Amino acid sequence: MRSYAVILASALAVSCSGSKGDQSSTPSGPSGTPSQAWTLAGQVTDAITGQAVPGAALTVEGHNGVVTADADGRWRIEGTGQAAARLSTTVNATGFLPHETWVSWQAGGRQEVVLQVIPERPPFALSFYRYLVRNGFEDPSALQPIKRWTRNPNFYIETMNAKTGRPITSTELELTMSAIRQTVPQLTGGSLGVGAIEYGETARTPQLDFINVRFVYEPSADFCGRAYVGANPGQIEINYDRCAYTCGSMKVTPTAIAHEVGHALGFWHVDHGIMTPVVSRECADVKFTEAERVHAQLAYKRPVGNMDPDRDPANSSAAITGDAKMVACPIDRR
Repeated sequence: MRSYAVILASALAVSCSGSKGDQSSTPSGPSGTPSQAWTLAGQVTDAITGQAVPGAALTVEGHNGVVTADADGRWRIEGTGQAAARLSTTVNATGFLPHETWVSWQAGGRQEVVLQVIPERPPFALSFYRYLVRNGFEDPSALQPIKRWTRNPNFYIETMNAKTGRPITSTELELTMSAIRQTVPQLTGGSLGVGAIEYGETARTPQLDFINVRFVYEPSADFCGRAYVGANPGQIEINYDRCAYTCGSMKVTPTAIAHEVGHALGFWHVDHGIMTPVVSRECADVKFTEAERVHAQLAYKRPVGNMDPDRDPANSSAAITGDAKMVACPIDRR
């Protein structure tokens, strides 16, 4: 039998319901009415590997003492009565970032509550995580909460080419769609995919659950593209023929599209990789670095609004365009 660290909790509020049968084995509240027994149980795991984290210490709102996970990372709390709907919980483990989160309580308790903690070892690096997820590369004094999508994003591509006054070519359209399809699963760890991809020659009013992609032509402007970070509805602008000079006749490149989709998914500039602000716009298929993929996937395992270093909000909601920042990505001057 597994051994669990068990803490017997007193009720935060007393339930007034119960059966009228034999209550001799049922704990009673202060008024003499029966109080329902409940259990919260689960496991602490490594957010990257999924492996158990033995010896993790849990502090749970309303309960005295610390609950220690066993050799399999499993923990258990027992109580009677009715607890708060959401219990503030802090998980500490040697070699991991402290994780402040909330556990939802329900009558009768819950089993298999998985609490993930982020390891402070490679391939994770807190500095890179802050760059990519919190805008720490360009504004380290004002680290941002996580901004990300909570459902599969749809895309609308406005195909009109502002330079020529005609639609982009079929090759450019296919390149754009392919870059979108490659980017979303890479940066979300496969938790999200691309919904519908629609396109047309006219502009479309922003719609919930859509990211609009349009091509502008500003040849003297100092940006390759720009996008709202993590906003729903989202918006991307690609400066046509401004940063594709390394790709021969190509005027739109896959990594330029992928870079802006990365912003739209909730990510900021970093010091190396596709999300580098002045990255040379590669002409090959999209392949984010391992660092970008690992740290982006971790962000998509946390709720919107998660704060540095790993503190979940009591409530969260997806960002909207009016609250989002548009980031411009400068040209590569090398």
